[in-house]
Amino acid sequence: MTRPSEASQPPVRTTVLRVPLTQIVDLINRGQLTPAGAPGGPGWAPRQHADLWHSVESGWPIGLLTVWTPWLDRPRRCYLLDGHRRAAAITQASSRDGVPLLRNLSSSGPDYTSPNSPHDDPYLPTTAMLRTRDFLPATRHLPPDLLRHAERIAHAVMTAPVDLLTIEGGSPHQVDTLCRRLLGPRVALATLTALYDTDRPTATR
Repeated sequence: MTRPSEASQPPVRTTVLRVPLTQIVDLINRGQLTPAGAPGGPGWAPRQHADLWHSVESGWPIGLLTVWTPWLDRPRRCYLLDGHRRAAAITQASSRDGVPLLRNLSSSGPDYTSPNSPHDDPYLPTTAMLRTRDFLPATRHLPPDLLRHAERIAHAVMTAPVDLLTIEGGSPHQVDTLCRRLLGPRVALATLTALYDTDRPTATR
């Protein structure tokens, strides 16, 4: 098959955005941000999950997430090209059916642990941090000082900044070339092509 010339391909536009963590989680939960592949390498240890949430609450950078939007002219899904493991760790620990981490409310600084670890201190589960309807039942028995502490933690997490590199438009070959230059070979070209063909507007097929 002959590859179309680069001039005939949709234009490529890149932008770096800073968005709140809640926006990323909402996009993933609504199916509008889809991982374009599985994370490679060994799974994370519990300490790495805790360190990630420590960074989120502290407002520290958690690394750039790279997202591809194939088409510029209509609302559509976006595809996560890099940052799969970080996005999955945050989504799994904050969703209602996920596995939460527990934030120790007796500690003034971020202190997260697994629910399987012994914990006698009052805690706030990560599943209660991003939605008011989940926060209220999780904190109704806290004394006023700890409730205010929990509110500050939840606000810090909800508004935590996440940096996105967005790639808009472009063909799979263009995006593959760009990603290899920026990130290394993170997503297979065949995967990009399949996503591109699935979402391609009918009128241009």
